Amino acid sequence: MSSFPPIDVEKGYEVAELVIKIRSIHQAYPSQIAIASLMQRSFVSSIIVGLKGLQQLDENLGAVYIVLSDPEMKA
Repeated sequence: MSSFPPIDVEKGYEVAELVIKIRSIHQAYPSQIAIASLMQRSFVSSIIVGLKGLQQLDENLGAVYIVLSDPEMKA
């Protein structure tokens, strides 16, 4: 069964493993690492997140305190 749009599942697993490694270094939630990486990219002007509650909002806002290193950003 093919997916639309085409998805590289193996690449997705690689990215997930990297996020798990980086989150353990920063003691953060995976969502915080994802948001922090977007915030550090010069070509991203805004980030839209979906929320299910105030706890998730608090978790996501924690991303502003995370600064990823150059190697982490290139991973």
